[in-house]
Amino acid sequence: NTPSKKGPDLTRIALTGENRVLDMTAQEYITTSILIPNAHVIEAYNPTILGYHCGPVLSVRELDEVVGYLLTLK
Repeated sequence: NTPSKKGPDLTRIALTGENRVLDMTAQEYITTSILIPNAHVIEAYNPTILGYHCGPVLSVRELDEVVGYLLTLK
């Protein structure tokens, strides 16, 4: 049994985020993607699946910690 894939592979998100959107840093890309998931949807994913927003759920500190961790994934 293979687990179903619910989202993108984040193992290299810090590197991917640097190059995903022109003139946007990896930190900006990751933060935007968490707060507004449909802002940068790639072809492999359906935007209707990502119709939630995490902004109200996470505190500023929690968001910073999540983004900080994701920036270590190179």
